[in-house]
Amino acid sequence: MKKGNVVTLVLAVLLLSICTITSLFALNVVSSNRENTQLMLEASVMRGVRVSAEKLLLFSMEHGKKLAVEINGYHLETDEINGSWCVRLDNGDEEEIIFAEGR
Repeated sequence: MKKGNVVTLVLAVLLLSICTITSLFALNVVSSNRENTQLMLEASVMRGVRVSAEKLLLFSMEHGKKLAVEINGYHLETDEINGSWCVRLDNGDEEEIIFAEGR
């Protein structure tokens, strides 16, 4: 094998290695961005559900009626426990209870 052919082969392998490493890094960045976007979306949905839960709780308190609705995969149900109104948020995996403060 000629010296020029060996140098060309080594350079081709180095360039291929650099391209592979760069591609893997780019895929890792895209995957990380996708995960961050998913977490931000879930947080936004939960924030909207909590706002709706608070409005539902205020309505139940003003009218004295228990209500149950489903919003974005969350089951919201108001209830009166020991004279204090609360709303339960349940998505099947987790349950959260928000109590009305000062009322």
